[in-house]
Amino acid sequence: MASGNHRWDVTGFKGLREQCAEGDCLYGPEFKVGGARLQLHLHPGMNSWPDPGALFLRLLAAPLVEGKLVDTIKIRAKFHIREIDFRGHVSVKDTVARWSGGFGPDNVEDLKSALAAFDADRLTTEVIVDILELGAPGSTVFRWPLPDFEELKASYTANPCRAGFHNRLSRRFEISDTQYGTLVFRADIHPNIDFTGNFYVSFKLDRADAKVSELDLRYRVIIEELAFDQTSGSLTGGRSQWSRGLGLAGQPTDCKTLCMHRGTLTVQLQLSITSCTLNEHKEPPVWSDFLSSEFRYLLLSAAGNLVCGTPEGVDSDRPHDGFTGVSLQNIHRLYTFLEESGVPPENLIVADYSGSEELPHPRELLENFVKEAKGAAKLVIYFSGHAGDDGAWCFRWRPRGQKYGADVHVSPSELFQWKAALEPCTERTPLEVIVEAVNAGAWCLAAKEAHLHGRVLAACAPGCRAWAHNDISFFTEWLLGRGLATRALKSTHLPGGPQVPWEYTRVGTAGPLRIRSDMAKPGTKPFALTGSTGLPSPSSTAGSTAFSKSWGSMNNMIGAAGFSRPHTQSGSVLSTPRTQLPLVSH
Repeated sequence: MASGNHRWDVTGFKGLREQCAEGDCLYGPEFKVGGARLQLHLHPGMNSWPDPGALFLRLLAAPLVEGKLVDTIKIRAKFHIREIDFRGHVSVKDTVARWSGGFGPDNVEDLKSALAAFDADRLTTEVIVDILELGAPGSTVFRWPLPDFEELKASYTANPCRAGFHNRLSRRFEISDTQYGTLVFRADIHPNIDFTGNFYVSFKLDRADAKVSELDLRYRVIIEELAFDQTSGSLTGGRSQWSRGLGLAGQPTDCKTLCMHRGTLTVQLQLSITSCTLNEHKEPPVWSDFLSSEFRYLLLSAAGNLVCGTPEGVDSDRPHDGFTGVSLQNIHRLYTFLEESGVPPENLIVADYSGSEELPHPRELLENFVKEAKGAAKLVIYFSGHAGDDGAWCFRWRPRGQKYGADVHVSPSELFQWKAALEPCTERTPLEVIVEAVNAGAWCLAAKEAHLHGRVLAACAPGCRAWAHNDISFFTEWLLGRGLATRALKSTHLPGGPQVPWEYTRVGTAGPLRIRSDMAKPGTKPFALTGSTGLPSPSSTAGSTAFSKSWGSMNNMIGAAGFSRPHTQSGSVLSTPRTQLPLVSH
């Protein structure tokens, strides 16, 4: 990894050009930049294959990375031919094999016309070469020139919350290997951590194969102008840790001369994957389970004093804030369960229609979610909130820029009609609807009538009431395999008798969901869930630790405008001031 320049003087150019046919080449002397050997090629009569042009920079031999052969390389070159006052540049990341064929300046026509008009014997070509990135199996090295580090530090001090890819202190890089494919990371430099002006680098996993569950990344930070070489460090974490926020942060630099540095600062990062854990790939359980890393999820809550409709009953002597807090706890626990089970954050969308936040219209949110399958094996919508007598979901929608909200109802037939209207573009993507609300069974009957390509799980039968503890609903607790959920559902002391969940299956039947009668005893592992639904048997800690997790990991929500951009909003208070949820926003 280095920079260098080279000068090539061609004498007798006029005579050589007359002797050269199209495609004939003049070869310049070999030169080195770092561990790479390069050469300039000049085609006086132009060249048409593989790329048109007259001047090319070729890679003859690539350097090694940690003793391994490089397979990809990024080179930036600036060309200057004095006699014809030509200037051009090229910056390409490609395979070593492709670079061995060479790349030339992008303004080919300017060079062609200038050479055609040149009528002298001496031609001098100068090139400045920067090798910016090297990729070998499991490793990558890239140079990050910061043109004016002092200016960047001042800018970052004035606005330290500009983290993200469009920040000038952010760069993407890739590490590839046959074992795990291509891992796409984002590196962020965070300057001014102390009065000396030192910085640290964080690494966020932007994209990886769904099978990747845990990574160990070894990193090394070099500051070229100051001859500073930080001792290698190692970062280890699960996929959810690598994917959220700014990912994982390395150790701060300890360079005493950094505070006095002015001008360009070139940071070199040497990175390698030392360990990668893969989950065994299985076909996603489209028809038998609601849990898979290949599914996309929309989690909706709509409960509180501003929301119309009927809430679930709370079976508790100390109901706290009633079903309002319970509904948000349902979302919290389910999100945590999905995240801990390997669902990537980018596949999880959350929205709370309690009336306090400005949000897109519920129909817009639902339609966009159903329309943008994004390659998911199945779409899953979970609703926890108030419902009408016909099972319709009740939302309190506050439009953007408005002080007051409006009531919005979404009936089962409406949602299934929207889904049908989007076919055939979405007909191959099943839709699963999980309803934690009163009269939830109405969704099963509507799905049967609409011949829904999917499945419905409902907390209770049509015309019946669903119930909750003071921290979670009975049915959601059963879905997550926690505690004495089955006993709660079968309790006879509830008004109206036991709560009977319903389901609609892909074969077109709608009716009571079969629940096993055996129950876990306190202190034992959660019971295995029913064979009829094939729901998972999570670990004993999945539920008990759910509430202790911070909502801070939920930072990859999708924006409202077609779900095309990442968006995070914090500050929507849940049941306690410490618990914050980044929600979908306008």
